[in-house]
Amino acid sequence: MTLPGESDSLQIKAFETPWGTTNQRLCYRQREYPWPSTDTFKAAIFEILGQFPNLEVWCERDCDQSPVKRADSLEELLKYMELEMSFCESGLGECPSFSCYFI
Repeated sequence: MTLPGESDSLQIKAFETPWGTTNQRLCYRQREYPWPSTDTFKAAIFEILGQFPNLEVWCERDCDQSPVKRADSLEELLKYMELEMSFCESGLGECPSFSCYFI
Protein backbone atom coordinates (compact mmCIF):
# COMPACT_ATOMS: atom_id res chain seq x y z
CA MET A 1 0.00 0.00 0.00
CA THR A 2 1.37 3.41 -0.91
CA LEU A 3 0.28 6.41 1.09
CA PRO A 4 0.43 9.95 -0.25
CA GLY A 5 1.81 11.37 2.97
CA GLU A 6 0.85 12.45 6.45
CA SER A 7 -2.58 13.69 7.44
CA ASP A 8 -4.36 14.65 10.64
CA SER A 9 -4.94 11.00 11.50
CA LEU A 10 -1.81 9.47 9.98
CA GLN A 11 1.86 9.94 10.75
CA ILE A 12 4.71 8.36 8.77
CA LYS A 13 8.03 8.14 10.56
CA ALA A 14 11.13 6.00 10.91
CA PHE A 15 10.87 2.99 13.19
CA GLU A 16 12.59 3.48 16.54
CA THR A 17 14.36 0.53 18.16
CA PRO A 18 16.21 0.36 21.49
CA TRP A 19 19.41 0.64 19.40
CA GLY A 20 18.38 3.69 17.39
CA THR A 21 16.36 4.82 14.40
CA THR A 22 16.07 2.47 11.42
CA ASN A 23 15.64 3.30 7.76
CA GLN A 24 12.28 1.51 7.80
CA ARG A 25 9.35 3.94 7.67
CA LEU A 26 6.10 2.93 9.35
CA CYS A 27 2.60 4.34 9.39
CA TYR A 28 1.07 5.34 12.75
CA ARG A 29 -2.63 6.17 13.16
CA GLN A 30 -3.75 8.86 15.54
CA ARG A 31 -6.68 7.39 17.46
CA GLU A 32 -9.44 9.94 17.94
CA TYR A 33 -11.93 7.47 19.33
CA PRO A 34 -11.91 5.05 22.26
CA TRP A 35 -11.18 1.36 21.89
CA PRO A 36 -14.41 -0.67 21.72
CA SER A 37 -15.39 -2.70 24.73
CA THR A 38 -14.82 -6.44 24.59
CA ASP A 39 -18.55 -7.08 24.28
CA THR A 40 -18.92 -4.54 21.45
CA PHE A 41 -15.95 -6.07 19.60
CA LYS A 42 -17.29 -9.62 20.01
CA ALA A 43 -20.74 -8.58 18.81
CA ALA A 44 -19.25 -6.93 15.71
CA ILE A 45 -17.09 -9.98 14.86
CA PHE A 46 -19.97 -12.41 15.29
CA GLU A 47 -22.28 -10.14 13.28
CA ILE A 48 -19.78 -10.17 10.40
CA LEU A 49 -19.51 -13.96 10.59
CA GLY A 50 -23.28 -14.26 10.55
CA GLN A 51 -23.61 -11.98 7.51
CA PHE A 52 -20.86 -13.64 5.49
CA PRO A 53 -20.77 -17.37 6.25
CA ASN A 54 -18.23 -18.05 3.48
CA LEU A 55 -15.49 -15.97 5.08
CA GLU A 56 -12.31 -17.72 6.10
CA VAL A 57 -11.37 -16.92 9.69
CA TRP A 58 -7.66 -17.09 10.43
CA CYS A 59 -5.99 -16.38 13.77
CA GLU A 60 -2.27 -17.04 13.98
CA ARG A 61 -0.27 -15.89 16.98
CA ASP A 62 3.27 -16.69 15.89
CA CYS A 63 3.06 -16.06 12.12
CA ASP A 64 4.00 -19.46 10.72
CA GLN A 65 5.87 -20.56 13.84
CA SER A 66 3.21 -22.88 15.27
CA PRO A 67 0.75 -25.34 13.76
CA VAL A 68 -2.65 -23.87 12.92
CA LYS A 69 -5.60 -25.94 14.15
CA ARG A 70 -8.63 -26.24 11.89
CA ALA A 71 -12.08 -25.54 13.33
CA ASP A 72 -14.55 -27.91 11.70
CA SER A 73 -17.76 -26.58 13.24
CA LEU A 74 -19.27 -23.27 14.29
CA GLU A 75 -19.13 -24.41 17.92
CA GLU A 76 -15.40 -25.11 17.64
CA LEU A 77 -14.82 -21.74 15.94
CA LEU A 78 -16.68 -19.93 18.74
CA LYS A 79 -14.58 -21.79 21.34
CA TYR A 80 -11.33 -20.72 19.66
CA MET A 81 -12.56 -17.15 19.27
CA GLU A 82 -13.52 -16.95 22.94
CA LEU A 83 -10.00 -18.12 23.88
CA GLU A 84 -8.43 -15.59 21.50
CA MET A 85 -10.54 -12.68 22.76
CA SER A 86 -9.92 -13.63 26.38
CA PHE A 87 -6.18 -13.65 25.67
CA CYS A 88 -6.39 -10.24 23.97
CA GLU A 89 -8.34 -8.79 26.88
CA SER A 90 -6.24 -10.16 29.74
CA GLY A 91 -2.92 -11.23 28.21
CA LEU A 92 -3.26 -14.47 30.16
CA GLY A 93 -3.63 -18.02 28.94
CA GLU A 94 -2.95 -19.22 25.43
CA CYS A 95 -3.78 -17.39 22.22
CA PRO A 96 -4.82 -20.17 19.86
CA SER A 97 -3.72 -20.37 16.24
CA PHE A 98 -6.72 -21.55 14.21
CA SER A 99 -8.46 -21.30 10.89
CA CYS A 100 -11.98 -22.01 9.77
CA TYR A 101 -13.78 -21.96 6.44
CA PHE A 102 -17.35 -23.13 6.00
CA ILE A 103 -18.99 -23.50 2.60
